[in-house]
Amino acid sequence: MCEKTFYLGTKEYRGYMDGAGQVFINLTPNSIIVSPNSTSRIVVPKSGHVIKLIFNSSIPRVSGVPCSRRGVFFIVETAVKIFVNRPDFCVSVELDPEKEGVVLKPIFELE
Repeated sequence: MCEKTFYLGTKEYRGYMDGAGQVFINLTPNSIIVSPNSTSRIVVPKSGHVIKLIFNSSIPRVSGVPCSRRGVFFIVETAVKIFVNRPDFCVSVELDPEKEGVVLKPIFELE
């Protein structure tokens, strides 16, 4: 239930670990506010790394894709999720209403 620094391969990422031990690493350019309540505000910080789509040819390329690790979810832009459809990539997070405490639930598609 706190911001931490995580190491994946040789890179250092800032992320958020929830009460269930799940790690969320935000690969978007902005911090994500999960709970706007000022007394229990939950923020998934910018990780320090951003996945980028590069369109310099007819075939888009994706740069900055980290390695997978069990228990780690990566929050990415919707366009990245479409091009790199990994099960550990989500487009947002929300509080899990079925769990007690601060447990986040990954959102894999925006409606």
